[in-house]
Amino acid sequence: MLRSGKLARLTRVSADLLRHYERIGILPPPSRSSNGYRLYAPQMVERVRAVRHAVSRIFAVSDRGGFPVGVSRPLPEKNYTASSGPSQS
Repeated sequence: MLRSGKLARLTRVSADLLRHYERIGILPPPSRSSNGYRLYAPQMVERVRAVRHAVSRIFAVSDRGGFPVGVSRPLPEKNYTASSGPSQS
């Protein structure tokens, strides 16, 4: 079992980010030691690395002006009326 600091070092993220991933459900709640430290299974190293890789890919695409797969581009605001179609304003 890995304490959060060790997992953070192995995956090059902060312990705060690990807690965030736990809060939003990306990581399962870890077991706790008798003194309350979070204890992560060794498999979480690969899971955190996979999440970080996916996040970096999403930001790389959006930084180039694109939208990641599954994220739709917002539609522009249009002034339509039921009878007239697009407004000429």
